[in-house]
Amino acid sequence: MAGLAIGEVRIGGRARGTAFVVTEDLLLTCWHCVRDRPAGAKITVTFAPDLTATVVLLQDDEVNDMALLGFRPPFRLPAGWSPVALGRDDDAPREAAVDVTGWPLDRITTVAARTLPCRVEQQIVIGAGTTVLQLYADQLIGGVRPRGFSGSPALARTPAGPVAVGVARWMQEDDDDPETAVGGVVYATRISDITARWRALRPVSAPALDLAGDLQAPSRLAVEDFVTAQLRGPGGDLPFAGRDDDLAALDRWLDEPDAPPQHLVSGPAGIGKSTLLVRWAARIAARRDLHVVLVPISVRYETNEAREALLALVHRLSRVHQESYDRTMSAADARQSVRALLSRPAPAGTRIVVIVDALDEAAGWTPGPRLFPQQPGAGVRLLLSARHTGEHPDAAAWTGELGLPGARTTTLSRLGAPAMAGLLRQALPDAPAAALDAAADRLWSLTDGEPVTVALHLQAAAAEPGGLPAWTANAAQTPPGLAGFFAVWWREQRKLWSGHGEGRVDDAERLLRILVIAEGPVTRADLLTLAGRLRQPLDGVRVDAALTVLSRFVLPGRTGGTVVVAHQVITDMLRDRLEADGSATEYRQTFVSWGVDVLDRLHAGDLSPGEVPSYLARHLAGHLTSQDTFHPYAPRLAGPLWRRVKDAAGDDIDAFRADVQTVASHARRLDQQRRARGEKPRLLPERVICAAEIAAEQRALGTGMSAALATELVRHGLWRPGRALGYLATSTHPGLSDRAYGVAALAPVIPVEDLPTLEQLLDDAQRNTYSEELAAAISAWAVRLYELGHVAEALQAAFRLPEGHHSRRYVAIWTLTELIARMPDDLAAGALATVARQITESDQQHDDTYAIAHLTARLHPQRAERLGLAEPAAFLVGELDEYRKRGHGETPFVHLNYLQHHAFVAAAPWMPEEQVSAIIRWAIFDRLGRDPEAGRYEQEQVLLPDINYDGLLSVLPAADADEVASWVRAELTGAKRVCCLAQLLPLLDPPARQDTAAEIAEAAPQDLKAFADSLNMLIPAVPAMVRAGCTDLVVDLIERTGAETWLIATAAEHLTLEQARDLMPIAASATVHRSRKELLARRAADGPREAAAVLEEVHGDRTSEVSGELGWLLTTHLPAEHAEEPPEQRDLAAWWTAAYWGTPPPGGQRWYPPTGPRLEPGSGSGPWFTLCRLAAVTRRPRGDHRDAALAEIRSRIGELREVASRRGSVYPFPPDSPWLAGSVDGWAPFFVRLLAPDARPIVRELLFDGGYGEGVEGPEHNHGRGELDDWAREALALTPLFSAEQLAQLEQRADTPQIDSGTLRAYVMAGLAVGYAHHGDRESAYRVLYLVGGPNPAELKQEVLAELLYLLDPSEIVEWTAQVHRNLGTATLRGPVWGHLSSRLDELTDDQMWALIDRWLTEHARGSRFDVLADVLLYRSAIARLAGRAECARLLTLINT
Repeated sequence: MAGLAIGEVRIGGRARGTAFVVTEDLLLTCWHCVRDRPAGAKITVTFAPDLTATVVLLQDDEVNDMALLGFRPPFRLPAGWSPVALGRDDDAPREAAVDVTGWPLDRITTVAARTLPCRVEQQIVIGAGTTVLQLYADQLIGGVRPRGFSGSPALARTPAGPVAVGVARWMQEDDDDPETAVGGVVYATRISDITARWRALRPVSAPALDLAGDLQAPSRLAVEDFVTAQLRGPGGDLPFAGRDDDLAALDRWLDEPDAPPQHLVSGPAGIGKSTLLVRWAARIAARRDLHVVLVPISVRYETNEAREALLALVHRLSRVHQESYDRTMSAADARQSVRALLSRPAPAGTRIVVIVDALDEAAGWTPGPRLFPQQPGAGVRLLLSARHTGEHPDAAAWTGELGLPGARTTTLSRLGAPAMAGLLRQALPDAPAAALDAAADRLWSLTDGEPVTVALHLQAAAAEPGGLPAWTANAAQTPPGLAGFFAVWWREQRKLWSGHGEGRVDDAERLLRILVIAEGPVTRADLLTLAGRLRQPLDGVRVDAALTVLSRFVLPGRTGGTVVVAHQVITDMLRDRLEADGSATEYRQTFVSWGVDVLDRLHAGDLSPGEVPSYLARHLAGHLTSQDTFHPYAPRLAGPLWRRVKDAAGDDIDAFRADVQTVASHARRLDQQRRARGEKPRLLPERVICAAEIAAEQRALGTGMSAALATELVRHGLWRPGRALGYLATSTHPGLSDRAYGVAALAPVIPVEDLPTLEQLLDDAQRNTYSEELAAAISAWAVRLYELGHVAEALQAAFRLPEGHHSRRYVAIWTLTELIARMPDDLAAGALATVARQITESDQQHDDTYAIAHLTARLHPQRAERLGLAEPAAFLVGELDEYRKRGHGETPFVHLNYLQHHAFVAAAPWMPEEQVSAIIRWAIFDRLGRDPEAGRYEQEQVLLPDINYDGLLSVLPAADADEVASWVRAELTGAKRVCCLAQLLPLLDPPARQDTAAEIAEAAPQDLKAFADSLNMLIPAVPAMVRAGCTDLVVDLIERTGAETWLIATAAEHLTLEQARDLMPIAASATVHRSRKELLARRAADGPREAAAVLEEVHGDRTSEVSGELGWLLTTHLPAEHAEEPPEQRDLAAWWTAAYWGTPPPGGQRWYPPTGPRLEPGSGSGPWFTLCRLAAVTRRPRGDHRDAALAEIRSRIGELREVASRRGSVYPFPPDSPWLAGSVDGWAPFFVRLLAPDARPIVRELLFDGGYGEGVEGPEHNHGRGELDDWAREALALTPLFSAEQLAQLEQRADTPQIDSGTLRAYVMAGLAVGYAHHGDRESAYRVLYLVGGPNPAELKQEVLAELLYLLDPSEIVEWTAQVHRNLGTATLRGPVWGHLSSRLDELTDDQMWALIDRWLTEHARGSRFDVLADVLLYRSAIARLAGRAECARLLTLINT
């Protein structure tokens, strides 16, 4: 396993300690590890089972106990292994966390180094005056002190990655000073002393480590390998010259305060963009005022898929801001998070430089304008690079695509002639100076400064046996350019192998052609297959020989055993040659036909999903979509069989969706090209099917998959462990219970090689605040370590939580309890002693009694005594009884009328049964005395379960059960009685148990429902019913209470397979998916066959969601003769009327101002009724009675003003409020909404003296509860008359919870949305609409969206449709709104119609398969208009097949 080069020192094959690499050829270890070496004994360092190096002792420092080792030539660290960077003293201040990483001698496995978490205590003088770093590791417990950590680096975590701040040299042998050394002290030699002794070792970080990110960074190793590849080659540092001006330009851009925040470096392939970015990043990475974030989008390093690249950015930016992020986020959410993080200012005193390389290599996604903000946060700079392509031929095309027109740009040109000499001098430092000038001139003439060609010639010059002069002479015969280099190289290879190996050169040429057509790294087995399909069969020996010939142009891929062409420019040149000679099509078709044959075999059942070649599983979607035609097999990648292939092939939980999206994007691109040619699109049905499949997959994972089910899939071989870990990382939430319990579920099935990934997830889970959930996760991790033979690490895991964490002691006790239950007595004794010490040191600030109860339930007191705990019961009573510690009472845990119930229940299993019985009987029968009602509440607190408390009956002796049951029947009611009787079941004799079970079953429905809703009650009660043999009773309760409760979640593991199957329909009907997930996991535990069936059930029958009403609607309306028929149009609702007449206020009668005119709506007479009729006339054309109506309105309002002036003020409004206030309960809301928009300003001046701001201003004018609701109701009525400024003022004042009615608040927000829309402010209208709440927000949003629709121009309808999808999350909710839209679809142009359906399929087709297909009922008319009616019928065929 590649990573930091930390290995095990062995002398003569015997392990002696740890060593670590600090430069490319030097290592450090402790002097005592290599001291007393037998004569002639060889020193080796093992980094992995397949990687061992022989080393020599160069120098030693006995005072500091250090030794400097060197690799014996020709050993070099392979790619992927990195030296340990040396830090500085300030990298590890006091109390800082460090990881001592080494190879303990007592481990069972030999996979990798292990970590001993420590914290820095102080610098202390030991021995003969040597100052060392004192580290504290309280994980060294129970007498287990792992040997072998001597020589290990103490790694501090810095923003650039881990750096060594010390080297472990001695571990305290005994706990002589328990006050300061409990668990053990580790002494470490300071790095500053080491670098002072050996000046060649400086505290500088390797650029690859600086830029790769922290240990948990996604794609960390890929970034590290990418950086290393730009800086180093097989022969050492790569030459670099000729870019001084470009580097200086980047420096100026960074340092100019007013420079654009974005900078794009572009140019043709192979021009050196990646090298320039990495070189510059390496230069600035060490600056303390900069946070440098580097993410390459790379085909070779497999970081070019959307989620992987975006999540890498999210992680690194989140770490800069020192905050957590959601690792479960989708690619779409990650895109939004990147944009949000880039928009934030840099931390105080620093700047952020974000470098994203090779935007052009993004696979299946586009880093468009929604990713990078035009105005990043203060102190944030964004450096991008992209290759010039046909679609983006220059920097301007790229900045336009990215939405960054103001970005500074640098178009890289080829290297200048002066750079040639510098490159040659670096590549051949021993070459005679006299030969450099001639060689530089020839290099320039051969390459014209093209960097890849220059690099190939430099490699050839370095490898030339005759040195630089010989290369110069040979180069005189070489044609210029990359093609010329290859022509000569091929000729030389044929000459070299002439007479004894010409065939290998021919084989190499064939393989290189295959590799340049490949979409990514290819295995040797794949090369054999492809060569055979080209009628050029090879065997393994010939493939290896050919790859040896190609070693200069072909490099190992990121995945082991694969190869890939070294650079894109080589690929492009060779592809162009294949295109020119007409053979490219044959090679492309070879990949496609290979994939087609595999798909045929897969669908015929001749090939299992796990047998599909990994290359095809990863890249078949790319091959099927690489041409300008739509391959008929491409839709097969949107089916369940291909999903199973992706399940078996890799760990990416999003891989299947990514392939389906690739097919959909290809179909979209082809349809866009057709439209550009004036043709009809022909692939809309395929896009709909892809969208439905993506939605179905997302729905499946959300409603059926769980960590418990993933565990069973791994256990039965249906999922790889990495895939389950990927699910846990992407589908659970750090810090919440699903992550903690997910770690606990998966830990037992995770193999040793995947433990680092599980540990990362555990680290995220440790943000959880619940002790019991932390204990579940950490104890499962510790048990797994113990099962794998890592005893010391398992014990250390009990103290993973940092000092001062509120759950540290609780988790330690719980975890050690789990380990003690599995350990032999010699190990368990030390662990129990540590538990006892933790109990003794408890400060009572956090209740650890539930963890102690776990100990007493799992460990019999006789074994506790055998393990060395004298008088266990007396020990617990003495430590837990706070009353007795204060000198109160004689009965344990009892004082006066109080029982320390949590502590008592924890200690009871170890106490004498008669003593436990006496205390419980006192608490139940005697404690309340003559006034039982006075203390009933406290008694129920003691008796009933609660959070982290199983209740008094959990420790009740069986002899007391009958009498307590009688008391429960007499004194308790409802769910409390049900819970207590359930807990008593296993303690009762069979006849009484049967009667009690019947009594529980006959309880009132509301009591059973309350019981099933209480997780605290169910946690002890359900296991008790199961122990009593009453599982059938549990099933009966589930059937009676439904699946919305916690009952299935607590009972699922106890059910039989048949019971779990029978309960599935109940779980399927629930609106929450918890119960269904639990039952599916229980079923999967039964065996591989059932697990396979469950997995298919999770993903669902692809036809099940289009049956019933939806199936009938699709079958009825999609055929060609009905395709253009619009949905039934709905009437526009007067939604706002419900705010006035929907529900009467308390008392049943609406209040009217007593002194004002009583205006009843619907009376058919009165001034307001007439005004409403006149208002409707204002919507007619000018001159057509409109002017007369407006004049009449003026007159009538004047008369009403006279009436109002005599009325006086209206309570609760102030005297200067608008005269209309108090009358809006009648016809005023109708009147103001019926007025034509251009008439409203005229009428507003008549109704308001000075405007709304001088009238009903808000809460300050109201007195008493409920009157703010009156004010809000008045404001809602008048919103159509308000100006935009008044609406904004109203929004600010109405944003208060003091409006008692949530419904009324929702209506006011709706009124604001419509008001903003009337003024043309669509953005504010949609913003406010999204905030509408209340008891039924969807219905209100439907009606408001419908009203907004009729205010819009056709050009605005596409965005309105997007807002429908945003606000109404399911097709069922959207259906009523589509009825309004159907009447306006004819107003859209073809381009607008295309935008409507294209945006639906690319952005909004979400939720579930049902939702996507139900939305087809609206969009079918768009499909029919754009593509023809026959395409709708074809869509129906695709849905049904």
